[in-house]
Amino acid sequence: QQARHINAQVQLTGGLQQFSYFQIPFQFRETRNTAELYVFENNRRSSEKKLSSGYTILVALDTRNMGRVESVLRLSGGQLEVEFRLEDEQVCQYISKHVGQLRDAITAFPVGRISVQTIQTPVTPQNALSLLDRLPGGAVGINIEI
Repeated sequence: QQARHINAQVQLTGGLQQFSYFQIPFQFRETRNTAELYVFENNRRSSEKKLSSGYTILVALDTRNMGRVESVLRLSGGQLEVEFRLEDEQVCQYISKHVGQLRDAITAFPVGRISVQTIQTPVTPQNALSLLDRLPGGAVGINIEI
């Protein structure tokens, strides 16, 4: 059992070298909560073997009224892609109906794909890379200098 625990810690450490993970406490009205923030750098080579990069940011919140909400924002080639991963099916349907309003409200970047889906597996630091690799565009590595 101790060997399994050590192995799990080593795997976790290896994954954390590839992205940054932050827990951000906040208070909304009288309720205290913690947002989870994951930051990835996307590196991929095109057919011309040029390296292109962009960023993927995932914000996860456990809310009282909407359940778990995971928002994935990817900026690549100057275009913003948004994916909402939601725990509650009714919230998923509501947001799907109003994607056009969201697209119209985002003016800082040209908006590409906006998708809404139900959460099959909530993101955690242990599974973040494997979950994001399954999304269109993937996420590989991190290179943020402070």
